[in-house]
Amino acid sequence: PIHYIVPSGSRLDIDKLHEKLQEFASKLQLGTLVMIGKTNVHTSSKKPTRNDYWDAARTAGFEIDKYLKEDPELDYKKGRPIILSILPDKDSETYAGGKQGAHADNHCIQNIIQRTASAIADQGNKFYAYNTLLQIYLKSLERGEAPWILQKPAGGARGSAYLGYDVSRRREEELGTKKEAAATISMVDSQGRNLLTKLHTSQSGETL
Repeated sequence: PIHYIVPSGSRLDIDKLHEKLQEFASKLQLGTLVMIGKTNVHTSSKKPTRNDYWDAARTAGFEIDKYLKEDPELDYKKGRPIILSILPDKDSETYAGGKQGAHADNHCIQNIIQRTASAIADQGNKFYAYNTLLQIYLKSLERGEAPWILQKPAGGARGSAYLGYDVSRRREEELGTKKEAAATISMVDSQGRNLLTKLHTSQSGETL
């Protein structure tokens, strides 16, 4: 289930975007995408603000809950509902506003900029479509659920476990003098099932 958030005045054809995403989802064998509806971002200024996207995400969340109550067959076992938020540009304020508004009601949100959405809808851009769909697919899974299972055990032997590490940080010019980082460790079994995930955030730089 997907609910779209669209900037006011946008000429983006949401039905066409959804159709293209479904076309590529079928090629990846990711199942059927169900469009719940769309919410327009209302703003009193020339450019949408953080609060505008916060309000839109909350409204989208209410619409998702209403839809699921009306159709009990479409439950979380068929994939967690996703809010696909179309941002006017790479504005970190509108990005943060949408995420905070969605998380206030514990809904999943995927942000893409309008230029990317238009490239998918109007040009059928495969790279953008696959990247967006994989993000949607991962966020639709239950917490800790593996996105795929290997047909044969890695290394040819059952009983093995594997560790993966990832450390990320935002560019210092985005944050001034403040550093921010997150470190993630994941342990999976020989067929890719998630056994353990730990996340550590730090305000003083990279930490593993």
